[in-house]
Amino acid sequence: MNDSNMKTEDKILLAVQHVLAGDKNAFREIVEVYKDMLYRYCLARTGNEERAGDLVQEIFIRTYRALPSFKLGKQFSPWIFTIASNVLRSSWRRLKREQNIAEKLFYPDDPEQNNPEKDALQAETSAELLQALRNLPHELYEVLYLYYFEGLSVSEIAKTLSLGEENVKSRLFRGRKKIRQTMQPETLTKGIIE
Repeated sequence: MNDSNMKTEDKILLAVQHVLAGDKNAFREIVEVYKDMLYRYCLARTGNEERAGDLVQEIFIRTYRALPSFKLGKQFSPWIFTIASNVLRSSWRRLKREQNIAEKLFYPDDPEQNNPEKDALQAETSAELLQALRNLPHELYEVLYLYYFEGLSVSEIAKTLSLGEENVKSRLFRGRKKIRQTMQPETLTKGIIE
C-alpha cells in the first residue's frame, strides 16, 4: 500500500510497530500527527502557551515510555488522549493556579464577516464560554473539551478516559447544564450551548 493512500490510524500503528522494533525515528510520525491536537488540548486547559508546550513534551515522553503497553489492535487516538488526560490530571492544581481566565483563546475566524458589532459580541461570548468551561470541575471540562473542541465521539471519549459511555453522556449533560446556569441568559438565546 502506498503511504499517501494509507489512513492516518494505519500510519500511526505502523510507526508504533517500528518504534517497538527499535526504530526510534519512527516516533516522529506519531509526534507529527498528534502535536497540534495535544497542544490545543493543553492550551485550552492551561491558558498558557509555554505551559501547554511543556505538557505536550511530557505527554510524548510518557507516550514513548508506555508504547510497549499499547495493544496493536486498539485505536491509538483514545490511548494517547488517555495519557494526555492523565498528565493534565497530575498537574491539575498547578495548571489551575496558572490559568489566565481573561485570555481569549477561541475566537471564530470568519473572513466573510466584517461586522464589528457582531465580532465584539462573538468575542465576548467566546470569552464567557471559555471562562465557564474553565470553571467546571476537571471531569466535566475534559469530556466537554474532547467532545466539542477535538471532535471525539462519546465512545472515543469513553475509551480515552476509561469510562462507560453512559458516564460520558451523563458528564456531557451535567457540564452543559452547569454552563447554562453560569452564563448570561442573553448568551444562551444566541444558541451557543446546545
